[in-house]
Amino acid sequence: EVKTERGGRGHAAVALGSGRLRALGFDLALSALDPSRLLAQAPAGRVELTAHGALAGRGLEDGRGRVSVALGRSELRGVPVGPAALEGRVDRGRVEVERLEAHLPGLAVAGHGAWRRGGEAAGELDVDAGDLAAAGRAVAALARAPLPALAGSVRAHATVGGAAGGPAIQATLAAPRGRVGALTVEDVTLSIEGEGDLETGWARVHARAGRVEAVGTEARAVELSATVVDLGARLAVRASLPGIGDEAVAIDAEARLAEGRRAADLRALALRWPGARFALARPALVRWSPLAVDRLELAEGERRIALSGGLAAGGAVDVGLEVRRFELATLPRGLVPAEAGLKGVLALDARATGTARAPAVTAHLEVAGGAVRGVEGLGLRGDAAWDGVRRLTTDLALSREGGGAARIRAELPVPLAGAPAGERVAVSLEASGWPLDLVRGVSGADSPVPGTVRGTVALGGTAGAPRLEAAISVADAGRGDLRPLAAEATLLDEDGVLRVRVRTQLADEPLASGEASVPLSLLALLRDPEGALRAARQAPLDAKLAIEGLELARVAGKAGFPAGLAGTLSGSATIAGTPRSPRGRASLAVRDGAVAGQRDVGAAVEVELGAERTRAQLRISLAGAEALRADASLGAPIERLGEAEAELHVKSERLELALLPALLPGVFRSATGALTVDVAARGPLAKLRPEGTVALEQASVDVVQL
Repeated sequence: EVKTERGGRGHAAVALGSGRLRALGFDLALSALDPSRLLAQAPAGRVELTAHGALAGRGLEDGRGRVSVALGRSELRGVPVGPAALEGRVDRGRVEVERLEAHLPGLAVAGHGAWRRGGEAAGELDVDAGDLAAAGRAVAALARAPLPALAGSVRAHATVGGAAGGPAIQATLAAPRGRVGALTVEDVTLSIEGEGDLETGWARVHARAGRVEAVGTEARAVELSATVVDLGARLAVRASLPGIGDEAVAIDAEARLAEGRRAADLRALALRWPGARFALARPALVRWSPLAVDRLELAEGERRIALSGGLAAGGAVDVGLEVRRFELATLPRGLVPAEAGLKGVLALDARATGTARAPAVTAHLEVAGGAVRGVEGLGLRGDAAWDGVRRLTTDLALSREGGGAARIRAELPVPLAGAPAGERVAVSLEASGWPLDLVRGVSGADSPVPGTVRGTVALGGTAGAPRLEAAISVADAGRGDLRPLAAEATLLDEDGVLRVRVRTQLADEPLASGEASVPLSLLALLRDPEGALRAARQAPLDAKLAIEGLELARVAGKAGFPAGLAGTLSGSATIAGTPRSPRGRASLAVRDGAVAGQRDVGAAVEVELGAERTRAQLRISLAGAEALRADASLGAPIERLGEAEAELHVKSERLELALLPALLPGVFRSATGALTVDVAARGPLAKLRPEGTVALEQASVDVVQL
């Protein structure tokens, strides 16, 4: 007899037979007993249970006895358990469960059955999971093991009858709606029937689902039928996948099983999806244990997909895959977005050897006549290898008819983020001769973009201390007749600091240059991209930009710039603070300018980003006299632009409107007259309240568009 300090109690009585009579009898009663008070490893809770039984005999053949267990409404690890009951008996080789019932939140099980070795078997089982979410939570708590999120309901019924060595089985399942992790199903039905053992019996399976969705892919009207009768086997699968086309996806297979059903002669196999219909080229021999195939070859015209080899005794593996003349355009839309416009003819040879636990893989691939996002005439050729443990090696070459080549070589541990710190890393990308005009096809731009691009990227060092260097350059670029433009950019990640330098030129004369640095560790970026970028937004920023005396006459009348434009443009910017809260100054000025017949034109723009105030200023002068003045200020740093109070003041003394067509040719055809402005505004940017005067004198404006 056991009693606990919280009032739980238990009583057990056991009787053992002695001498020639082997017998056992017991009675057990528990009330409000906490199992964890008796054994530390046991679950905490409160148990209400009674059990009694008796057994006599030397074994199953001459044994007799019965048992009765009743679990009242109890609780384990915070989960309501019960009621549950088990009643059974043994009588000279016959085992019978007269009653089985069990309840958990959202789940009920009931059944009965009997079995005799070499004799008959009969039984029935019902499972009603009316609330899978509650049942999943209960099982996870009791088992102390995480389960995928469950939802919906399911009911199942099974019966067994006939000979114990090869019974007849019938089972049905229905799930109006259910979810297991990322898998969602609707209107699911399943029926199974069969009789006999695994080597000689027969079986039929039919399953249907109105809708199945997983990882963003939806299937409707999914149906599966499978039969095994004597030595014949058939399989048929149908499904409608709206994401890849209107035509149904289908699989049909037919095989002749060998004696003992340890192998099968696959005589027919057909795979169909929108745009592709593959069929078995010749019969294939499939072995189940260990799993292997002599050569399974699918064909559609000249297209071939062949699989050979498999597992061997001791866990060895040797599998080969061959793909010949496969049209990439026939890949299902769900695998490749339609807007990618993927085309090309693929040839692939891949082989996996070694062991099933750590297979080494080698592959050689070629793509001819490729295209992606409107870029055509692409060719790809290369090799890849995986050592079965950690290291990946690749060497891929990409080319384009009409100009453009790239080569990628890599030898690195995968995944890089979790590799040992001393593992060597070597990745390089070299590209040259790629026309900038390809940007038009990829981005959808309307006008041609002349020029070519070349670049290199090198990732080296070790997994614990990777080092990144990159450089890209653009040559012979331009817009309309404004050319040749050139640009160079370099990027270096070293000692946890990312540094970027940019330089541009027009006809070998400098246009602008700049550099910036921010603490950003490549190692941190690989291990936790989101966290590293979040930290970089708060990291110290150091950036400088300069425009070093551009003579505006060099762009006059080109690429939309007004004819007769002259003067010298210069500017600079120095930015500190952080990317999220920048601080600094920027200025841009034109001196000795000329436009629309007006000489001695000057202009200056200044911007200041402060910790407590943001300020901007514009000045335009004509013949040494100020023609337009604009001042704007914000009583807060730039990151609070939308919420703080702003002030704006614009003032001009008789600004000649004839300048407008030259400055904004896409807006104004012609303009005459003069403009005088004296306007001030105050308030949040979205609700500025302007006050002042605007005066036009003898004005005439012809507007193209507004």
